[in-house]
Amino acid sequence: MAVSPPVPPDPGTARDARSFVHLLVRLRSWAGQPSLRRLQHLGGTRRTARGDAVDALPPSTVSSALRRAELPRLEFVSAFTAACLRAGGVPADDVRPAVDRWRREWRRLATAPRDDGPGAADAAAAHHQQMLPDVADFTGRTEQLETLQELLPAPGSTVTGICTVQGMPGVGKTRLVVHAAHRMLRTGAFADAALFVDLHGFSPDHPPARPETVLADLLRMLGVPADRVPAGVQARAALYRERLHGQDALLVLDDAADERQVAPLLPNSPSCLVLVTSRRRLAIDGAYPLPLDVFGADDAVDLLSRVAGPARVAADPGAARRVVEVCGRLPIAIALVARRLQARPAWTMTDLARRLADDDRRLGQLAAGSRAVRTAFDLSYRSLPAARARMLRLLSVHPGHDVTAASAAALADTDPDAAEQLLEALLDEHLVLQDRPGRYHCHDLVRAYAGERCRAEDGDRDRHDARLRVLTWYLHTTDAANRTLYPLGRHLDTAVPRHPRTFTTHRHALAYFEAEHDNLVDAVRIAVEHGLATIAWQLPAAMWGHFHLRKHWADQIAMYRSALAAAEGAGDRQGQASTLTTLAIAHTDLHRYDEAVECCERAVRLRHALGDRAGEAISRSVLGIAHTAQGRPGQALDDHLRAVAAYRRLGDLRGQALAQNSLADTHRRLGHHRQALWYLIDALAVQVAIDDRHSRRLTLATLGDVHAELGRHDQAVTYYRQALEICRELGDTWTAAGVLDRLSGALHAVGREVAARRTRREERSLRDEFDHGRALVGRSDLGASPSAEP
Repeated sequence: MAVSPPVPPDPGTARDARSFVHLLVRLRSWAGQPSLRRLQHLGGTRRTARGDAVDALPPSTVSSALRRAELPRLEFVSAFTAACLRAGGVPADDVRPAVDRWRREWRRLATAPRDDGPGAADAAAAHHQQMLPDVADFTGRTEQLETLQELLPAPGSTVTGICTVQGMPGVGKTRLVVHAAHRMLRTGAFADAALFVDLHGFSPDHPPARPETVLADLLRMLGVPADRVPAGVQARAALYRERLHGQDALLVLDDAADERQVAPLLPNSPSCLVLVTSRRRLAIDGAYPLPLDVFGADDAVDLLSRVAGPARVAADPGAARRVVEVCGRLPIAIALVARRLQARPAWTMTDLARRLADDDRRLGQLAAGSRAVRTAFDLSYRSLPAARARMLRLLSVHPGHDVTAASAAALADTDPDAAEQLLEALLDEHLVLQDRPGRYHCHDLVRAYAGERCRAEDGDRDRHDARLRVLTWYLHTTDAANRTLYPLGRHLDTAVPRHPRTFTTHRHALAYFEAEHDNLVDAVRIAVEHGLATIAWQLPAAMWGHFHLRKHWADQIAMYRSALAAAEGAGDRQGQASTLTTLAIAHTDLHRYDEAVECCERAVRLRHALGDRAGEAISRSVLGIAHTAQGRPGQALDDHLRAVAAYRRLGDLRGQALAQNSLADTHRRLGHHRQALWYLIDALAVQVAIDDRHSRRLTLATLGDVHAELGRHDQAVTYYRQALEICRELGDTWTAAGVLDRLSGALHAVGREVAARRTRREERSLRDEFDHGRALVGRSDLGASPSAEP
């Protein structure tokens, strides 16, 4: 065995291909001249493009490579140098860095590709660092960059790494992968090749690139002469995978149209990483999906600062926040308006925010030079089939922030299954988004774009009909939910939509109101704006049960005022009376007793003039509650007595029992406890007989109040607990809080301090759920709470 020199030869001393091969011969000599069989064993195996395991250093290949004056293939250099270093006793941890040194020197010597010779293709690949330039103003995406960095090929991996970066137009997919690619390259990864290919999936000037054309371009990049590129996708793909096998290569496939376009372009080597960007959700086997959303608020402002200049942002940070919010924190929109501001030194950030504040002009403002947000959306929209495009347009007409398949079906005049398929398809296109299962929404700028297309492509009548269909659906569905909450109450007679929705449980109905609250508020606004007065007042009326249980006072007051204005404008006296009564209830809850009395007195006069005796009795009962709270118990007694008499004449047992509860509460306040108990016991018997739990909880609470004032605290505790049980069953948190307040006092009176303290803590916790809850602790008038639909 030959004696090894003290150190292995330095590949940096190679001047050309011939001297590099000579150094490989010397490296073998330094390692003790291992035999060809020994090198074959130390070299291990490699995978061919077809997945077959073959020797990395077959004896014939080693013998041939060391006799030629041309650069061997890079994968041979890697395997040969590693085998020699191991044979020479180099520690395992030091082998990889040494091999990397030989690879770097090989790349230094690799020149323009030759027409023949085994090293030609590798030499070409070494010079194909075809990545786009890095992004100077790249911002944020820390988590996504870390995720991509973790996808670097790992030792021992047997599969090609693939990541699909997906997101809506303008969210920054290309910027992310290009920046990530440069970060990887700066660490020394993918030194053999880093290739960028624009697949033109959504391009204004090009149809989607054909895989066979892309493969021909990639093969030429990898050193295959044009006349040696085979015909056909399969043959080109096979040669392409053969050329990339064993190469440390990064491939960015940008703007993919679909999976069929991408599949032939995927290499078959664990040393490669493929990053695919697309506006569509791609289902590629083995790929890691990386969804990209809009920026968070801080990153959005940071991008604005980087492009427009930090001084412009620092001068008015509040306006900067408004700018990024009206841009929907969409990176392309922020970058474009920032460049526009950059080019206009006379503008302030406030000037820019003011220009963007106009919803109708906003998309036109989101442009700089030849680039525009509208153009980015155009590319996705043009690729949609007609039915999907129509659904996207009509979503701009839908009230509120999000839609369900059922409401979208009404909007598009189709069935819910078909609507869901269209929404799911738009979700795959990233033209709609999804935060919760079953609910879909558009980014604000996509919605604005959809509105532009709707006004341009759909006639006034089509838009009106779509709007009317979805508002009618909401009215009927909301009334159905309200009927489930208050099955014995007074309800609306509404038009039945094509696909009506039903509710089977109280909880189901409450869940509907919680999910649709914001949409319902906006539906009333739309109905008012478009002169649909009946829907404008009936929809808030149908929401009464929801408001009564959840106390959304700010929305409730604003909605009822809008509804009242609409009913007054249309001369609809029934609508006015109904809305005035519900408005009075909200004012009473908020202790605005003068406003409540005024509303009720108007409602009583209107309903009397209309001959609506049942409605008049309801308004009269609410008026009595307001008078009681106002400190006018004598007037309140008269109101309640007249309401009780009216219900008795109508044969309305439920209404009569409710009115008796309010009458009894007024007697209680006047110290007439015997009269109060008589009315309450009679009312409770009726409510038990007709199974009216909603009203019974109020009567039980008033019975507790009467017994507490009479010093019968044990009986008061019993009644309060019965009332509380029903409140919990019905999800009536507000009334439950009031009952807990009374119950804690009764428990304290009987010396049960631990239970009293626990009850007070629960009461305070419930109050905190409501606006103004702290201000109203202990002051809600349970016995005087109306529960009849107005």
